[in-house]
Parts: sequence; structure tokens; C-alpha cells
Amino acid sequence: MFILSYVRPYLLRLLLVVGVFYSNISVAVDFYIQEDGCDCYDGLHSTHILGTNSGPLASVFGIRSAIEKYRANELVASNEEVVVNVGQGDFYFDKEFVVNEQLIGGWAGFKIRAQAGAAPRFIGGLRKSGFELVREGLFKISGLSGIDEVERIYVNGAPAVRARYPNYGNELLVQAYPKNIDKNSALRRSELYLDSDAAQFLAKLNFFEEKIDLFARHSWEISINRVRQFLPSDGRVILGNAARWPFLHFGKRQLVYLENSFAFLDAPGEFYFDEFSKDLFYVPRIGEVERDLEVIVPLVDRLIVFEGSAGNKLNNVGIDGIFFGYTRGVSRGLYDEPQAAVGLPAVIEASHVESLAISNCVFENYGAYGVWFKKGVVGSKVEGNVFSSGDGGAIKIGWYHDVASDADYTQSNLIYDNNIFNIGLRYHGAVAIWIGQSGYNVVFNNRINDTSYTGISVGWRWGYGSSLAKGNIIIRNSLEGVGGGLLSDLAAIYLLGPSPGTQVVGNYIYRVSASDGYGPGAWGIYADQGASDIIIDNNFISEAANGCFHLHYGRNNLLVNNFFYFCGYSGQLKQTRFEDHESFLFLNNIVVWDCGPLYSGRLGGSFSGNFFSKNDCLLAEDVQYSNNGRNYGFDFQIHHGVGLYLDGNSVYLRDRFIGEIPEVGFDFSYVGSFH
Repeated sequence: MFILSYVRPYLLRLLLVVGVFYSNISVAVDFYIQEDGCDCYDGLHSTHILGTNSGPLASVFGIRSAIEKYRANELVASNEEVVVNVGQGDFYFDKEFVVNEQLIGGWAGFKIRAQAGAAPRFIGGLRKSGFELVREGLFKISGLSGIDEVERIYVNGAPAVRARYPNYGNELLVQAYPKNIDKNSALRRSELYLDSDAAQFLAKLNFFEEKIDLFARHSWEISINRVRQFLPSDGRVILGNAARWPFLHFGKRQLVYLENSFAFLDAPGEFYFDEFSKDLFYVPRIGEVERDLEVIVPLVDRLIVFEGSAGNKLNNVGIDGIFFGYTRGVSRGLYDEPQAAVGLPAVIEASHVESLAISNCVFENYGAYGVWFKKGVVGSKVEGNVFSSGDGGAIKIGWYHDVASDADYTQSNLIYDNNIFNIGLRYHGAVAIWIGQSGYNVVFNNRINDTSYTGISVGWRWGYGSSLAKGNIIIRNSLEGVGGGLLSDLAAIYLLGPSPGTQVVGNYIYRVSASDGYGPGAWGIYADQGASDIIIDNNFISEAANGCFHLHYGRNNLLVNNFFYFCGYSGQLKQTRFEDHESFLFLNNIVVWDCGPLYSGRLGGSFSGNFFSKNDCLLAEDVQYSNNGRNYGFDFQIHHGVGLYLDGNSVYLRDRFIGEIPEVGFDFSYVGSFH
């Protein structure tokens, strides 16, 4: 038995500590940007003063020269900060805007914010109109010179689908390998087989003239690989680059599709870009007329980059009330991330910054992640934003390798009150909120809905090696519709590696699903390899496909006062690897379910003070709860037709409730705050 001591007010204390970073007293020097402005103006007035060069700028790229001119004429006081006020309108980016020491050195801060009553949009693409009719059901727009590959376009603000086979909503099942190809053969990463119907259709194509990509799901991630050759005689697809995982490695039902051929262009909402003619073809949706359509072609991966240095961090910077969207994805025929789409860029990135605030912004129709605090970001926040319709995830905190110095350590940041929904539309392995090698962050009161993979991921160390992901607080978040049945090996909240001081408290989790037949499944909370020294307290979990809680392996974890309610049929609790130490203490929890066993795998924990109720499905495996020679004290007896299991104060009920749920410590107001 181990002892983990904690006090819940510690959570509030940590929130207050983080909040200290956000209080700054400074005097604003206002600059202005308007749609009808000019980067030749001084930027110091919201309207142009006739006969002078005083007036608003046309873009953020005019700020640099405007600040330099101001410095040349005015003495900057130590408490003065630059505030860039952006008016109503669409502002297009053809490159990223970098905020660095050269731009804001000597100022007390730098802010970009929407003017009162305005909703400015920062757009990372090229806007074009002028579609022409090629034939019935096919439009074309010309003149897209200077553009190579196009993976996503937006027509009248709605995402269009790159021409694919089979059409959206359908995929191809990878066929079994010939017997002469061993399961460990390297060919299984670069070659795969499709069925005869697909082979017959694909035989008509010229894979040497078009850049056709294969999109594949691999349990917890995807891959995108350029097709080098197709052999119709046996339906064999040969890739130009080997995939990270062998095909059919995680099961027999692996799904793939092909994209980017004119021959695939046959469904409403699909597009194809001809790299040679620079023509963009589009199959209209019902009711769309060519003269009424406008297309945005994403060109830029990142829009705003805050870039300090290890020895000279930026301080007191922020963005407030801006719309960001229509940025580009990054695969270009090769996507090979190991997990969580961790290497994808973000619309806003920051390195070596203190007191950065990204507040009240909207991230919509973006190509990778929304926000990424990379190296050396401290005391900063992402608050009150909306992330939706993203091809990747929403927020990343920290780095995905060990950092070289304390100055590179990202820590003590706040992710608060954000709405995140409908994400992972292309890069399905992306996470709503990801924390890597980073500690002492607070993820509080966020609402996460309809993701393609994990909701919140904390930690980036496989095994028991040292980790910088410590002291993170995941508190009172709502997560619904996680996974979407697209991938596997996922959870609403995923914990990885040693995480001393990390607490997962008061979260509401409902409906977590995994792909059918390919990969291990989906859980409410999943503590993966080496997860240790974590407190999981007062969470409500319901309808997670493969169980409420899964521990791969770990030690010294505490699960206390949780309410686990109807999570799948393979076991409400699971442990994959049994080890000869105390993996967890299961204390004062409520577990209610209807069918299947209480647990699966080999548990290495202790139980005390819990309440278990199983409502039907009288299965033989429910009679005895013991494994690996360890008996947990569940004594089977009959009491008015109800099975009782006792482990000290724990009570197990089968078939129905008897009386009231006992006082085990779960705070129902946590659930009520969401529903």
C-alpha cells in the first residue's frame, strides 16, 4: 500500500499562481489596421487624414515599419506597449508574421486585438472567384499560378474534399498478403493489396502522371504516402515511401482510400487541382451556381509566430478577438507522425515567451493545429477561444523531445474555457489538447466535442524514465463524442509516463468510441506506459466503448471518488501488464454497468470502500474476481437473488440496486455543472 496525500484547495492555489503572470500595468500606444488602409501610412489613426501620411495600415506586415518610424520620432517610455487595433474586414496572409525582439524590443508589450464591435478575419489563403462551366456538373477556375499541390479548398466557406476513391464515407479494405510474404517482411510497410473491384478501376489510371496519395488508418494514427506504382494483375499498391507501421499490423480490417486523380472527381463537393495547367476543377453541391461561388486556397501553414530567445524572452504579448482560418495542411504526399499529429504546425506558435494571452479568438477551417506553445513558454494562457472544423487538433503545450535547458521548459500555463469541436477532419490522430514535455499547466473548464482521436493528452514518455510532464491539473472539463469511431487506442483523457503531482479531477466524459476491428479500443481515462503518481478524482465517465479506465502499466496511482457508469462490455476496468508492485489504489468509487466483467486483464491494485452494481447479464466470470494468484477479497454469496462481493467496505451488487447509493465521496454537482 502506498500513500498519496493531496488537498483539493491546491488546485485553486495553482490557478491563482498561474493568474499572477497575467497582470500587467502599461500604457498603450495604439496603431490601427483597416481594410481600406495603406502600409505606407503611419498607422496611428483609424481613418486617413487627408493631405498627410497619417492613417490606418492595411495589414499586420505594415506594423514593423510603422513602429520603426514611431521610434525615430518619439521616445518610448518603459511602460508603453504597442496595441494593434484591427478593424472589420478580411486580411490575407501570404507568409507568416513574426513577432520578435527586433520588432518589439524596448516596449513593455505587444498586443493585437479587434476593435470594439469589429470581427476581423486573418486568412491564410488566396481568394478566387470566376468559376466557369466545363460541362454539366463540373466547374473550373483558372489562373492559380505559383501553387503546387492543393490538399484542401473552401468553397463559400465550406471545406471541399480532394477527389478520392472511393467517395467520402466509403473506404477500401486492405486484403490479406500472399502466404510467401512473412508477417515481419519490410514489404508490409511499402506494399499492400486491394480487392479485384478496386484493381479493375485503378488499372485505367496512370500513376506516373498524377500525384496519387494513399490515405491509411493505423490504429492510433494515419499515414499519407505517395503511390509509386500499381500492379492491376494482383491489385498491388507500391508506395514511394514506407509507412511507419506495417499494413494489417493491428488487425484484419484496415481501411484505406486513394486521392488526387481527375478520374476520382465524381461526387458533389470534390475538387481536383491540375498542377500542370494550374486549373482547379470542382463538382458543385446541389444548388451551387458557378457565378456565385468563391474559393479560398490555403497557402500558409502559420499566421502568427511569437519568437523570443532562451536568453531574451518576449513578455506581455497577446491576441484578442481575431478570427483565424483557411491555413494549409502539410503532408504533400508524406505524412508520418508517430502519435497525436505531434509535429504538425499551428496557426499561432510561440517560443520563449512569458505572459502570452490568446483570448476570445475563433479558429475555424484551419489546416493543422490552432495554437502551439513550443519551447520556453511560461505563465501564458489560451482562454475563451473557439476551435472548430480543424483538419488537425486545437492546442499543443510543450515540446515532443527532451529540452536542452530550463529556459526551453514550457510550464505553468492555463488552458481555460475554450470550446473545441469537430476537429481532426483530415489528420485524424490529432488531439484536442496535447501536453508534451511540459509541467504545472492547468486545463480547466474546456468543452470538447466530436473529435477524431483523444480529447486531452498529458505526457510524452513511454516507460518509467524521467519526464517533465509533472504537476499538470486537468479539472472540470466536459468531453463528449470523443474518437468518432475513426481510430483506436485512445481515450477522452490519455496519460502517458511518470507524472508526479498530476491530477485529473471533476471531468465529465460521455461517449468515447474507436474504430471497429482495428486496434485495441477506446476508454474514458487511459493511463498508458509507465503512468505513475497520478490522482484521478471525482470524474464521471459513461459509455466509453471498451471501459471506463485502462492502465497499461504504472505505479502509485490513486483512483478516488469517481463514478463509472455503463462503459462497454469487455470490462469496466482494465490493466494490460501486471507488475510486481502496487499499480493503483481504487478507493471510494461507484461502478455501475450492465453486461460483461468488472475488469479485464491482470489487475495490480488494491480496492477499498467502493460500490459496484451490475444490472443484468449473469455471466460466470462475474462470480470470482481474482487473478495471478491474488484474491481481492470478493466473497460470493446469495442474498435475495443478488450477488454480493465484499472487499472490506466495498459492496458489489448484481441485477439491481439495493437502497440508496452509499456515501463514497463522489460530488454530483460536478456532473450537474455540465448537465
